[in-house]
This record gives sequence, structure tokens and C-alpha cells, in this order.
Amino acid sequence: MGKEIGHQTFTAEERAAFRARLRDETSALKHWFDTRVFDYAEGYTIGLELEAWLIDRNHLPSPQNAEFLAAVNDADVVEELSRFNFEINTPPSALGPGAFAGTQAALETVWAKCARTAAAMDLRPVAIGILPTVRDEMLQPEWMSDTNRYHALSSELFARRRGEPLHIAISGQDTLDYRCDHLMLEAACTSLQVHLKVNQEDAPRFYNAAVLAAGPLVAASANSPFLYGKSLWQETRIPAFEQATALHGFRDRHGRDVLRVTLGTGYVRHSLLELFLENLSYDALLPALSDETAHLPHLRLQNGTIWRW
Repeated sequence: MGKEIGHQTFTAEERAAFRARLRDETSALKHWFDTRVFDYAEGYTIGLELEAWLIDRNHLPSPQNAEFLAAVNDADVVEELSRFNFEINTPPSALGPGAFAGTQAALETVWAKCARTAAAMDLRPVAIGILPTVRDEMLQPEWMSDTNRYHALSSELFARRRGEPLHIAISGQDTLDYRCDHLMLEAACTSLQVHLKVNQEDAPRFYNAAVLAAGPLVAASANSPFLYGKSLWQETRIPAFEQATALHGFRDRHGRDVLRVTLGTGYVRHSLLELFLENLSYDALLPALSDETAHLPHLRLQNGTIWRW
């Protein structure tokens, strides 16, 4: 989903070629669904993705993830959008007796390694939704991780917006109203994400159940009310993430504008293929061409720039 790309700018020829390959790979995926080529398993598999912050003695974000990641030297600990964030991935494990304890143990082992590495740099790692001490001057392009992917995402976003600044307007107990010309506010929205691998025939029910459960889960676990010293939504990450990447996607059958950060356009009826067909309605933000063909690289790259809750 977060795969690095080779360069930051794209020609008209690359964009056209990417769209063609995306259509071809979506057709290939449809064939996979039709012929049921996906692995079948009796049980389910889970994994975790934890996004975290590096903070200094004053509990302020510290933009040192490059040095930190080099010192950690772990393939399961990777960079995130900003230079003060990083991400931990746990190994997939079978969902059964002891699965949660095993996943917790694996996460704690890596977390302890990260804590030791950060301490040697006079830093601390912290897992939190939005760090209340983050300031606007820290969520600026110069604090972005030095990768082609993130810089290209930012420039492509504003090229599509024809240079129009993002309007961040969030009202709660206080009101936040300002404009910016970069997507770094997205870096303030860190999370714990659970990945569940299911069989093809089970996937529509699980997807629809996740959509149904999203509202109650947010209500029960909302924990990020503060941004820039203001008390906003109880879960401010939702409007912050939506507005930090605000870009027209397409109109649904009811005429509503579907953005790139969305809960979706409804329930899945037959298979998850419907989501990838829907992805064809979005512009390609990262039209980077790949010589690899076996694992649908262009389809995966497109899907990684559409953020369904």
C-alpha cells in the first residue's frame, strides 16, 4: 500500500500508459474472482499496523525518523508521511486460541526495541491518535519524509486542485478554520489498524459488517479531540484526514461527490471486485509505471491512494 516509487513527476504518456495498465490489471483481477484462484483457508489470519510518533523531552514531535529507522534496522518498522512518524507491522498469524496474546507479544517485542533505540537518541516513541502538542509549523512540507511517494502525492493533489489551498474547517467545542497548500495535516492522524484475511466467499459479509460496525466503534473509542490547542470533534482524525486530502473523486448514483477518503458508496453486493471497479472512477494520483506484472502493481498503487475507512 505504501510502496516507494522511482520519481516524483509524470509525463502525459506515463499517465495514459498507467490508465491502460490499470484497466488491464482490473480485468485480470476480475478473471481471478471469476475463476476463484485465491487461496482457501479453513480459518482467518490477522495482523496489526501501528502508526506512532517520535517525541522529545518536551513531548514535542521530533523529525528524526530517518536516523531512528536506520538504528532500529527492522523490516517491520518503516517510515510514514512525516519525519516524526513511523509504522510497526506485526507478522500475520492465524486467528485462533492465543492469537491476540501472540500478536500483543510480537508488538511489545518490536515496541521495546523501538523504545530502546529512541532512548539512545534522547527520544520516546508514543502511540496516540493525534499528538496534542503538534503545532502547525511542524506540519509543513519540510517535515515530510524524504520519499518520492509522499512528495509526489502532495504535488499531484494540488495539481488536481489547480493550486487551490485546502480549507480545513472543523467545529466542536472550539473552531479551527485555516487554509494550507500541502497534505501534511494527514500526518497528524495516526492509528492502529487491524488487518483480517478472509476467504473470497466470506469477504462481502465481512466488509459489510465492518461498514455497519464503524459508527459504533468510533463512538466507543473516540480519543482524539485536540488539534492545534483546540477542542474539536471527539474523533478529530476523521474530518482532519478527509479535509487534508480533499479532492473530487466521482459522482455516485445519487449525485453525491465521493472523495478519496470515504466510508464508501454503500455495501458490497457480490464481491470485493466491486471496490476495484470503483477505483477506476478515480484519477491516478501516482501514475508510476512498473515492469513487474505478476502481482498487479498498478492496481495496488491505485488502491493505495484511495482511503476507505
